[in-house]
Amino acid sequence: MAISRIVTWSSSQVLTASDLNGEINNIINNALSLVSPWTGNMAAGGYRLIGLALGTVSDPTLQFTGDTNTGIYSSAADTVDIAAGAVRVASFATATSGVNYLLFTPAATGAAPSLDVEGSDTNIGLIIGTKGSGTLTLQGGATNRIRLDNAYQLTLLQATANYTLAWNDPSAARTLTIPDPGASDTFAFLAATQVFTNKTLTTPTIASTGWANANHAHAASNSGGTLDGSVIAAGTVALARGGTGASLTDPNADRLMFWDDSAGAIDFLTAGSGLTISGTTMTAAGVTTAVVTSDVTVNNSTTLANATGLSFTVSASTTYYIVGFVAHNSSAVANIKFSWSLPSGTYTRIGSLVAVGDSISQTRIQYAANVASGTTFSVAGTAGVQGNIWGFLLQIGGTGGTAQFQFAQDTAEVSNTLVLEDSFMLMWT
Repeated sequence: MAISRIVTWSSSQVLTASDLNGEINNIINNALSLVSPWTGNMAAGGYRLIGLALGTVSDPTLQFTGDTNTGIYSSAADTVDIAAGAVRVASFATATSGVNYLLFTPAATGAAPSLDVEGSDTNIGLIIGTKGSGTLTLQGGATNRIRLDNAYQLTLLQATANYTLAWNDPSAARTLTIPDPGASDTFAFLAATQVFTNKTLTTPTIASTGWANANHAHAASNSGGTLDGSVIAAGTVALARGGTGASLTDPNADRLMFWDDSAGAIDFLTAGSGLTISGTTMTAAGVTTAVVTSDVTVNNSTTLANATGLSFTVSASTTYYIVGFVAHNSSAVANIKFSWSLPSGTYTRIGSLVAVGDSISQTRIQYAANVASGTTFSVAGTAGVQGNIWGFLLQIGGTGGTAQFQFAQDTAEVSNTLVLEDSFMLMWT
């Protein structure tokens, strides 16, 4: 509103200092009211309007009568924004040393407006970007028609079955053509049923649920690809077509495939005794040798000690056969006893032939099943060298480890009881 007068002067009224001061102070104190609100068009006289507030999206710098949250403001330096209903609908930012820009041009009736680029460069491109994984969609008649996503997929969005890609030039319509690499080319569609001729599939994967017709005559020269599924329509692939000629199931173990002539088909080969298959390696078990390299001595002790050199590494759930010759020397008082230190769950069956000097007496250790680790077998001493020919069957339980042959005096005596150098044992499975 305009400034109001304080005093209305008459021709006979005396001008006083207080009245004059009041009028002047009224103008000074209400100077904004001289121009706000405007009562007519305001001309800047060729000068700029500067020092405006930045404004916000809900309270823009330049507003319209009756619509205070619609207008122009600046959200950041070198940026001009447009707000409509307290929502930012457009933002214009600068670029360092920018010389190229967008040009928006309207159109007359029957023509289309244009969005162009202008600037000082001779050749100028146009970038239209999306944020994150957003897609770029072009509409026609308020309906989505073309979509480009961030996975490089260009999709024609149309409700009808026919999709046409074409362009026009001033003289005639031009059709988009796929180059012919050899024979007649055809588009392949995910949902369509189509017949392909002279096509090569390079390492395809055909799901078992989609392989409806199993009896196909695949030429021997065909290669590549994976048929996904345990069976193909409950059928088998013939040998002449690179198959096994038999319906095989997973043996749940490492196995070799071989030709079974009696069955006329390929089958799995099971490793026999002494053979093991692990991964891509087949191992043939041989004979393992254990030898005493120097005399082992026990003195005045009935505690079993290792016959150093006479030990084997054994595996769980495996049967081992051991034979050997053990030379020893013990007094007739101390005698000598033997035993095995074995992994948990292992038992031993034992037999022995004893040779004393030049005479041979046959001493048979009593056969016993489930002879546990630490069970001892005694041999009488003669204060001279004698030997045993031993035979063992070790049945290893669920735990592997080391099988160690041991010995001790049967009666403690201050004398040496020895297992002699070159005693040996042989082990196999």
